[in-house]
Amino acid sequence: MRIDSREPELITSRDNPTIRFARNLQRRRFRDRERAILLEGVRTIQTAIHHGARLRTLLIDARQIEALPAGQLQQLAGAANRVLRVSGEAFDTVADTEHPQACVAIADMPQATLPAHPTMLLVLDAVRDPGNLGTLIRSAAATGTDGVVLLPGCADPYNPKAIRSSVGLVYALPVVRVASPGALREHGGEQQLEIILAAADGAHLWDQVDWTRPFALALGGEAAGATMDMRTYADLTVSLPMAPGIESLNVAAAGAALLYEAVRQRRARDIQNARTYAENV
Repeated sequence: MRIDSREPELITSRDNPTIRFARNLQRRRFRDRERAILLEGVRTIQTAIHHGARLRTLLIDARQIEALPAGQLQQLAGAANRVLRVSGEAFDTVADTEHPQACVAIADMPQATLPAHPTMLLVLDAVRDPGNLGTLIRSAAATGTDGVVLLPGCADPYNPKAIRSSVGLVYALPVVRVASPGALREHGGEQQLEIILAAADGAHLWDQVDWTRPFALALGGEAAGATMDMRTYADLTVSLPMAPGIESLNVAAAGAALLYEAVRQRRARDIQNARTYAENV
């Protein structure tokens, strides 16, 4: 396989500086210092590129390069400042999965800032599993959520597992960290976001809440749920119905269900507004 009529440089040593740099990006402290992250897999890299990711280096597993469609490879290579073929032994030290996909990219870390007047935020409180965190980011992006806010105790959204679970959608919306729930009051401007906390003992069922108003949906951690600090700041609590004998739902599944209820209500409101407008013109 050739890219722009030139064979990419082949790296065979696991001690190559670029390979060492990529391997070190598996550590949060190094990622934060270098402002760079790893994207693993063609789909994740393509999604990240679509949402503005800037690729520093594309690493291609030499064992799999011939299996990549030429057009796909050209697209990925065209978005990277540098393209390298990597021997299997060296590539396996960079990839975070047991059975690595064909490509890994070193990319600039997203620059995240919440919009000035959000109407729909997802707030995560001590969600420690990077897989759940990434899945929640993916659901937030799919539902048009304005941003994801991480409170202390959450996993790193740029952990390789979190990025894989988000399928690169960490670039599709702002993901920011704040020091405490009190910081949520600073967002939303004059409209004031209503803080709605999901809890197994929530006072309201999911479809009894008015999700058309500006809100911040808060979800607690997998084991202990939301912290007392978060509960103190919540304006109301909401729960999902459970079949007899079922006590709880995975936090990522619960988050998706609640966000889509908000989408359903807002879509119904917009359809009704459009009908009312059409009847009055």
